Amino acid sequence: MHTFTDAIGEEWAITLDTSIVRRLRASLGIDLLRIDDQATLETLITDDEKLVDVISELCTDQIRHRKLDEVGFAQRLIGDALDNACDALIDELVFISRRNRREVIAAAWNKTKAFQDVAKEQSLKAINSEEMDALIQKQIQDAIHGGMTSQNVRQSCE
Repeated sequence: MHTFTDAIGEEWAITLDTSIVRRLRASLGIDLLRIDDQATLETLITDDEKLVDVISELCTDQIRHRKLDEVGFAQRLIGDALDNACDALIDELVFISRRNRREVIAAAWNKTKAFQDVAKEQSLKAINSEEMDALIQKQIQDAIHGGMTSQNVRQSCE
């Protein structure tokens, strides 16, 4: 069992076994036993809605016990809480996996997180660059000067 904390500070437990994995595959089309498959891993990382569905399915009994519905639970899975839930899911998957797959799943997850960090840094660098500032300034100037032609002014007055 691995735990995560939601956006309002409540703790939730994620527990997996083969019957739960089978249920997820049937209900959501996510095969956690194929987590080393790039498509499955990518879905969990890029599709927040699908990730929330998976976490909700895993926490169904706890959701009912706390007298929440899926929407109320989903509203708690935002920001860091969603990242923490995903980490707890992967940690639990590593825990229940057979010996030879544990290392593979953990390595694939660590590599994926490292790639996300690099992509974030490169994106921030590009966004915060002088080239981006110059491009934005040029587009503003073009919009101001291009949109203020005498023909455009006449047409807008008609």
